[in-house]
Formats: sequence, C-alpha cells, structure tokens
Amino acid sequence: MVEVNIKTPIYPTESTKRVKEVVKNLFLDLEVSIEDSEKKKMLKAQGNQEQIDYLRQKILEQKISDTARSIISENNLCFSLNKQAATVGEINFKQDGPLGVIEVEILGDRNTIDYLAPKTKDGEPIE
Repeated sequence: MVEVNIKTPIYPTESTKRVKEVVKNLFLDLEVSIEDSEKKKMLKAQGNQEQIDYLRQKILEQKISDTARSIISENNLCFSLNKQAATVGEINFKQDGPLGVIEVEILGDRNTIDYLAPKTKDGEPIE
C-alpha cells in the first residue's frame, strides 16, 4: 500500500483557492485540508496509488525520470516541487523558492520508486 502526504505553505499574498488548484495540477483527487495558525496557513493533503500513477505519467511525459531517480533515493521518498511550475502542471524539483515549495512524502517501498521513476535508456523506460 502506498500513502502520499503533501504540504505547502499558503502565504498572505496567495489565494488559498489558487494554491489548492496548483497542488491538484500535479495530484488528482486529493483530500485537502487547510491548517490556519497565527503565523501562516498550511495546505495539507493525502493521497494514494492514484496520485502516484498521475505523478508517474507527468514524469514520463516530461522525460525527467532520470532526474527523479537522482532525487528520490532508496531510503528517502521525500522531495520538493516548485510551486510556480506546478501552476502549469509541470514537475520541477526544487529545494526552496520565494513562495515555498510543495513538499511530497511517499510511503512505499523500492518497487514504488522503480514504478514512479523507472530506469531509462536513451530517455525511454526500461522494463
């Protein structure tokens, strides 16, 4: 079983509705909640295999499987995505950014990594 946890800050200059849309550009049909503290809002979402399937599709379409494999290691299924690139449905791995990043944690196993970001040869997945 695979579990996907996503979180991203919502800054005062951002629309909560728009940030939800941005996250849903990369992850379909999420259960989204907004935590509102005195200092900032945080969007949190949970998903499952369906979100992995869609994320895999995007990785393969953009031909960034090798990049994804270099960021996602055997013991670490945590990575950050650029919020601005997500506005147009693009995946861009990023450590930080002016609007924060979309933090993704995937609870799975090595097979999940191999499925999400398959090894490639000449840009094509190796089966």
